[in-house]
Amino acid sequence: MSKTPAGHRMPTELLLEVAKWMDDQTLSRLSRTCKGFRDEFRDQLRERAIAYAMPTLNPEYWQDVIVDAIRKLHNPGDNITAVARSALSGIISDQLSLDLEYELEAFVPRQPLYDAICHSQYDTVERLLRVGGVDVANGRSYHNEPMLHIAVEFGHVEAVRLLLEHGADPNVEDDEQVRALDKKPPRQPRAAIYRLLLDSGAIPSSLHLFGTDVLDLKGGACLLLDAFESAGGTGLDEPEWWGIFFSAITGEYRNFLEEIFDHRPDLVQLSREDPVEQKVTLFDTAVKLARFQIAALLVRKGAPLQDAPADYYFYNDKMRRIQVPYREVWKVLFTRAPQELLDALLERPELRDYEFKDAIRERASVMRKLLG
Repeated sequence: MSKTPAGHRMPTELLLEVAKWMDDQTLSRLSRTCKGFRDEFRDQLRERAIAYAMPTLNPEYWQDVIVDAIRKLHNPGDNITAVARSALSGIISDQLSLDLEYELEAFVPRQPLYDAICHSQYDTVERLLRVGGVDVANGRSYHNEPMLHIAVEFGHVEAVRLLLEHGADPNVEDDEQVRALDKKPPRQPRAAIYRLLLDSGAIPSSLHLFGTDVLDLKGGACLLLDAFESAGGTGLDEPEWWGIFFSAITGEYRNFLEEIFDHRPDLVQLSREDPVEQKVTLFDTAVKLARFQIAALLVRKGAPLQDAPADYYFYNDKMRRIQVPYREVWKVLFTRAPQELLDALLERPELRDYEFKDAIRERASVMRKLLG
């Protein structure tokens, strides 16, 4: 406690007046060394911190500074009237004209938080957030883009973590109603950034688009399933599983498929109606695209086997008629499928007849020679 008699202390009003004339560095230093000062002016210090970290451009700024900058850049000799100034400031309001963005950049005051995020200056980011709190964490650039979105786009994991820890809204939207999980950061830090966002309650605008963004990521299936679970009750449409799996099969994202079927074995039975083949399964799609390793994975994960019609048979070398019980086995016999896929099928419990298996293997060997 201070030993200075209460009557001799500087009045609060005078302290506040003195604080108004201090620069930010002096004010910050004084607030750290003087607890009474910090406690007395906590709100004012916070406001100063917010204004410092995230300065805004109000219409008066546009009128007094930006319009002059435009005149200097383009027609130094022209006289811009007050009416023209007012009209132009009203048109561009609080955001920069995209056409003049780079030319006017030198005339716009810097945003310390934006600069610190862009240049990976995480100590500075943390200091600004610690003082400014949730208001700074939810700050926006001059283009009205949330700072969280900027950190995600740059792929700066630590900046994303700090913003979320200090109260940034994980579902904040920009002017185009795009959320943080809709952004596609660089591939290397993408999984870590998506994990931070999901753990903070983030939900993508589209589960289907999010699913296609995580196909090539380690743990991508868990990211999608967690996003799906978080979106429960929000009215967000369920992922278009067929489209996501078709992309995964086409791109041969085997790890994604294996992981998702481990957590959701029911999805391996997915199928769709086709006007020609009637029912098309994921196995059919994989074989048609010659993704035979994926087809073998589907079989081992329990993909349903469809009963074959009566005319699916062949004769072995002893002229014995061999009935093929499932369409999937028949398809493998008449494609260039590797032995791995046939082995996966013959391991299924539905095919217990060893004599049948031997006949199928012999037939497959003959067909491979015929197909080259």
